[in-house]
Amino acid sequence: STAFPFPCGPPWGPDARDTNSVWESMERVKKSGFRTVVVAVHKQFVWTHIAREAEVVGVNSADYLWLSYDTSDLDPLTSKPQLPASGMEKLLRGMGSVRVLDGTEWRTEEE
Repeated sequence: STAFPFPCGPPWGPDARDTNSVWESMERVKKSGFRTVVVAVHKQFVWTHIAREAEVVGVNSADYLWLSYDTSDLDPLTSKPQLPASGMEKLLRGMGSVRVLDGTEWRTEEE
């Protein structure tokens, strides 16, 4: 299989439709045919925009598996109620997380 990077960045607004917009990245995911989406975001707030645009484009159904890679913590997203209209609740239903553990996470006290 092949992976395709779909970088995105500002502007973050719902009307942003340039080549690096979140919407454009979601369109590329849909057109690629991939159903597993691995996301590494630099700031937690980006998930709000991803969820909104994934809802608009239709890539947050049960057909898709979303994985948050290392750089974001899903706890803030799952610990507070999400508005169904935001798309976040739907996105979180099909999401997992992959983290790289640092030494303090897996070493025993004897090591």
